[in-house]
Order: sequence, then structure tokens, then C-alpha cells
Amino acid sequence: MISDLLIAVSKAERQEARMKVRQDSLRLGNVGVIRAGTVISETWEDGQALKDLNAHLRQLLEAKEAVERQRKQLKKRQSDKGDASDAESSAQEEDVLIQDEIYKSRLASIKREEESLLRERDRCELDKGRLIREMKRIRDEDGSRFNNFQILNNRYALLNLLGKGGFSEVYKGYDLVEHRYVACKLHGLNAQWSEDKKQ
Repeated sequence: MISDLLIAVSKAERQEARMKVRQDSLRLGNVGVIRAGTVISETWEDGQALKDLNAHLRQLLEAKEAVERQRKQLKKRQSDKGDASDAESSAQEEDVLIQDEIYKSRLASIKREEESLLRERDRCELDKGRLIREMKRIRDEDGSRFNNFQILNNRYALLNLLGKGGFSEVYKGYDLVEHRYVACKLHGLNAQWSEDKKQ
């Protein structure tokens, strides 16, 4: 009865993990397949959140460059207008200073927004790394020969895959004798290995 309950909970956890991966894939991206002749390779395709962030960053860069160009033109016009009378000159100089402050303020605002977007993109990149690891774990779990909730030695109920290495898999398990969760590391043996190496 305990193992049936554990299996039901583990199936629900598997389903929830896969649903979360699907949702996060829309936001952060997914693995796409590219075919070039006979060569097939996988590549990462960004999701909507990353596309939007990168587009917004490009817009900010363009706005920043436009403001910097306007500021340079203002400075150039100021140096070109050296022939005016003192009254006109002081009024023009005041206008130039005000306009220069406006440009500085715009640049500072753009910089703050850019920093905020870069922090958000860094968070998305961290989430993307977690998503890729979870996608790999799910793929490994689906391909494992132990993914059907086996009971080892009439004692350890294998539940969900925690991770996979070169020759072993680690499953979350439940000790049916001591009634506690455990980690079960299962080593895979290569049929081509010698008996000594297998031992």
C-alpha cells in the first residue's frame, strides 16, 4: 500500500515537472533541430521573454546612440556660434547648458533602464540553465530502464530520477523497511567490460 501511494505521488511529480518545463520553454526557449544536408544538430532557440528583453536592449542602445549624436551636434553648434553679441551669447550659452542637462538626464535614465534589463536577462539566463538541466534530467528519466517504479531487493522503491552520470543513475527512493527516503545509485555495466572490471 505504501509503495502504491509513493508511485502515485511520484507520477504526479513527474507530470508537474513536465508541465513546468513546457511553460518555462515558452518563456525561456527550447531546443530546436537544424538540418544542413545530412547533418542534424541541436541549437537553442530563445523563448518570448528573452526575445523581448534582447529587442528592448537593442532599442535602448539605439536611443542612447541618438541622444549622444544630438549632444555632439549641440556641442558642435555651440563652438560654431562664437560671433554673437554678449547678450545673445549668454542666452545661447544658457540654452545650450539646459539642453545639455536634458541630454545627460536622458542618458542617465537610459542607463538605469539598461542596467535593470541586464539584471533581468541575467535572471532569465540562470532560469534557462536550470530549464536545460531539467530537460536533460527528464530525457534521461524517460530513457532509463529503471523508470517504471521498480522495487529493488524487496526493500527500495525507486521513484524519480535525480541525475545521471557516465555509468550510473541516481534515483530518489524509499526504504520500505526503515520508512525513509533514500538516494539509490544504480551502476550500469558495459557488456564489453572484462569480468574484473565489472566486479
